[in-house]
Parts: sequence; structure tokens; C-alpha cells
Amino acid sequence: MTTPEHCAAPVAGFPVFWWNKPSFKPGQVVELRLTIVRGPSAENGDADCLEGMAVVPAGPDLARGKDGVWRLTIPDDVADGAEYVVEASYGDRKVGSRFVTFRPDEQPLVGRWSQKAEECDGAEPLRELEFRADGSFSATWYPFETYQDYWGTYRYEPDSGTLTLDITGGNALPGDAASGTIELEGDSFVAGTASFGSRPRGICTAPFTR
Repeated sequence: MTTPEHCAAPVAGFPVFWWNKPSFKPGQVVELRLTIVRGPSAENGDADCLEGMAVVPAGPDLARGKDGVWRLTIPDDVADGAEYVVEASYGDRKVGSRFVTFRPDEQPLVGRWSQKAEECDGAEPLRELEFRADGSFSATWYPFETYQDYWGTYRYEPDSGTLTLDITGGNALPGDAASGTIELEGDSFVAGTASFGSRPRGICTAPFTR
């Protein structure tokens, strides 16, 4: 395919496929849609302007479909905790978006979790709680674009159910978040002695699901 002439123009912005280092599991197929970030605003990139698309190191498959969308396919035998980067050129800019692979049997907590408002008895549900394969996490009561209430690192011990949280920063830090135990079963867990913090209406004790 010949690269369109407009792709040679200087790029006013920063091209990325994603912001955080996402976690992908065996067999997962991920659509790669480029975003051009310009300060507080962003716009979609043009897939026809992507050149030299590659995954480093080799392993995951990368191909462009007939619909023009690039897709990343994670192999079934991928290692837990392996780190990769999707590289490309976009006009006069370089793209380098990193991701981590994980095996659910070894990292069962990885994923995006939330509580349902109707199960919170009037308290504020935690609408976005994400645990990633690189050991980081974030929590957000009112998700909006890339906003997060607080974030940090975590360690989960499946045998004991112990979840250790280390909060390293945030925009709205809760004073009552704490490490402790959780009860995980499949795609649902209940916070036992662990706490992710509360809002003025109190802490929601409803299960988290993904």
C-alpha cells in the first residue's frame, strides 16, 4: 500500500495507542487505534499513515485486516509478565506503546472491576478499579477520559487472599483505603478487611465484578 501524501506533513501532537501499560491475556485480540494527543485535547489518527508496524520482541502477531484496522493477537503460549512494545512511525513521529502479558491462572486479579450502584445501599460505588499485570493499580469513582482518583502498586497472594496496597499518588486521595484480605471467586470478589476508601455517602460493601 502506498502511503498517502498527507502523511508526510509534520505531526502536531503525540501519537499513542494507549496511555497506561495495558495487560493482555493469551488468545486476546486487541484493535490498535492511534490517538494524537495535543495537550488537553486528542483526535483519532489515520491508520494509513502508520509505517513500520512491529512488536518487539517478536511473539504476538500483528496484522492489518481488510477493514483497515491493525490488530494485535496474543499467542496462547505467551509467558506471564512478559513485556512488549508496539513500534511504528507516524509522519515525523515515532510511536512506542508498551504492554504486558499475563496468565489468569497466575494473576487472577488482573482486570477492570466495578461495583453496581443498586447494590450499595446509598453509598457511592467504586466505578473503576483496575489491577494491571505490571503490579500497578488505579481507582476512580467517576471515570472521565484519563482521570483517576488515586493509584499505586499492589501485591496479591491467592493462597491467603491478602491484598497489599501501596498508594503512590492521586487527585482525590481517600483517607480510609487499607491493605487487607479479599474473597475472590472467578469474576467477582468481596473486600473483606481490605478497603479501597469511601466517599461522603459512606463505603460501598457490594461485590466487585469485571
